[in-house]
Amino acid sequence: MLGVVLGPHGPWPVLPAPVEDLWARLPMVLLTFVFGTLMLARPLPDLARLWKPAAAQTLLGLTLGFGQYLMGAAAVLLVLGPWLGADPLMACLIEVGFEGGHGSAAVMGPIYADLGFAGGTDLGLAMATVGLLSSTVVGGLLVVLAQRRGWLLDGSAPHCVLPEPGQTSAPVTAPDQASTGQGWPARLGQLAVNLGLVGLAVGLGVVMQAALEWAATPLGGPLRMVVDTLPVYPLALAGSLLVRLGLERSGGTDLALPSLQSDLGVWRPIC
Repeated sequence: MLGVVLGPHGPWPVLPAPVEDLWARLPMVLLTFVFGTLMLARPLPDLARLWKPAAAQTLLGLTLGFGQYLMGAAAVLLVLGPWLGADPLMACLIEVGFEGGHGSAAVMGPIYADLGFAGGTDLGLAMATVGLLSSTVVGGLLVVLAQRRGWLLDGSAPHCVLPEPGQTSAPVTAPDQASTGQGWPARLGQLAVNLGLVGLAVGLGVVMQAALEWAATPLGGPLRMVVDTLPVYPLALAGSLLVRLGLERSGGTDLALPSLQSDLGVWRPIC
């Protein structure tokens, strides 16, 4: 409400229209940056050990994602399309709003507009807001109900890590170099290196996007349209995976500090 009041269309337009125009271009940039940090500080597991949990998590994600697409498609096909003449792309809004969120809705909005669905941004943001509010309210009620029914574990018990065979106590994870109280010059150097790694991951994503566009140009048709509307942030995630692989192969994993990458990804204060 404060943003509406102080925005360029409110009664006290403190924020001029150019500021709003600048902010409107930030979601794709910020989301791409966040995706570029996701894999940089995470050790790559052995594929043989990764397959079973990754397959289960992938199936769960696909079930949730395609289930939301299915419900949206059914609503558009049976109700919104025949009765209200809604755009078929409205079938995507449940997944974008609920599993994606406000960032995904803001990023996908211009893509929907290019495909002729001008209201995609506003409807996606509204869907994400409803999803956030409903999950907060319903989730809070479920927690209160579970506490009263005794369904929850005792939260006062300390979380324990089972020791490895032969150990007498749980292993203690040593803090990384960014949390050992170094001075400002060292911290700024670490920040510059980690920002450079994120930039490299995003750059690889941009290169992959350009390569896909080049490969799809002679094919044309639906494939070309899909490639043209593909945002860069999933490719930035692939770029961060490639950078992490290069760090592990070259023995430079100490450059990507987990605490710094986590702070960069969620925009917490980092110095």
